[in-house]
Amino acid sequence: MPKTMMMRLNNLGYPYIPVPDEYLAELSALEDPGTLHDSLTYDEYLRACGVYESLYGWLESYCYELYGPAPADQEFDPEHLARLFDRFKVLAKRFYAVEKAPQIVAASLARNAPADASNDSWALYAMATDPVSIGALAEVDDGYPLLLRSFALAGELDTALLVYAPTWFPQWLHDAYVRHPYVCLGSHRPTADEIRDHAAALRLWRPDLPSHVFHEYGRALKTAQKTWQRS
Repeated sequence: MPKTMMMRLNNLGYPYIPVPDEYLAELSALEDPGTLHDSLTYDEYLRACGVYESLYGWLESYCYELYGPAPADQEFDPEHLARLFDRFKVLAKRFYAVEKAPQIVAASLARNAPADASNDSWALYAMATDPVSIGALAEVDDGYPLLLRSFALAGELDTALLVYAPTWFPQWLHDAYVRHPYVCLGSHRPTADEIRDHAAALRLWRPDLPSHVFHEYGRALKTAQKTWQRS
């Protein structure tokens, strides 16, 4: 005989209500490889971002009580919601991979490049990031953070990135969106070994702490390079 599932109760003794089937079906459809893949057009990708934004927004608003706590008899199981958050984390990483597809990067670049800017000159940058907005996925491409993530070669989204981008990009980003420290590292596109060194340096770099031993990116990079040489 099949086992009877024990119904979980909240602190007031009411059974948790299930997340709507329609919501779960829409999330599963978004997770399907046929929906999210690197052959999507720019517009298709943004529409998928819009679905993610809507689904995640519902979950976030419920969990953080933006509209007040749920009635005791209308509460969702917090363990189930935690598992949904985990699914969204995995899904976001897939979005970040897809948005690096050449056709999506080219379309976003064309949409956001300043009218008088040239995309012929590129350079390498170490950039501190805004942890609040850097991971956002939205149906409207406002140039940030989609382009920044697309240009990233290494680093952690919520702290600092190694970015290879048009030379107009850092100042445009600084003036129009976020004002965080960045360092130009020259026009050379790094090799795989160099990217490894920069990834380690980014973990050491503390641009917002003037007294820190690794306030200067150059010192962080030299330390990372020496560490790899000794290993």
